[in-house]
Amino acid sequence: MKRIYLEMSVYYHRLRRYVNDHRVVDRPKFETFRQRFYDQLWREVAGRMGAKIEDFGYGFSKISRGAQYTFVLQSKVMLDDHLSLRLAGNKPLVHRILSERNYPIQDYREYTLHSLAKAYDFMQKIGGACVVKPAAATGAGNGITTKIRNLQQLRKASLWAATFSTRLLIEKEMAGSSYRLLYLGGKFLDAVRRDSPVVTGDGKHS
Repeated sequence: MKRIYLEMSVYYHRLRRYVNDHRVVDRPKFETFRQRFYDQLWREVAGRMGAKIEDFGYGFSKISRGAQYTFVLQSKVMLDDHLSLRLAGNKPLVHRILSERNYPIQDYREYTLHSLAKAYDFMQKIGGACVVKPAAATGAGNGITTKIRNLQQLRKASLWAATFSTRLLIEKEMAGSSYRLLYLGGKFLDAVRRDSPVVTGDGKHS
């Protein structure tokens, strides 16, 4: 009975997420803006390289210089293989890979709605704010809840994350900026710092 209740709760929150999520309504507008942004970006890149760019249809662009060419689709390039993208989206596996290479990682626990006690024990052990997120199959902050400090917040955050993935992750919350590093062939190329949103004014009229 408890399992059925949890599954029904997840379905309810998933439906509620879909109905209330403004991104569902705004998606067509956002996709148009997104496509226009990447079209301009790749045209600028091709121009700097002295390459030719053409619309190949269905959102794809073909960039060619001489006999060489490649295809791009918004942020996706041909260097991205399907397996690597799936692996990068699996947070426990990424933690394992980093740990095996002696990179420091924060402590975490993987759990499900049926093993919520494991996450609660971890939270008590940490003794501070935690973050709950889907363990896999998401990105861009989807399903993540921060500042989890008690069991009620943990339950609510876990139900939200479970609408994206059945496997969940809880970590100690780490303050600071988020950095994304770009490597190609083992060579560091660039870094991007992502800061938290900052609003000047009341957030409604300014």
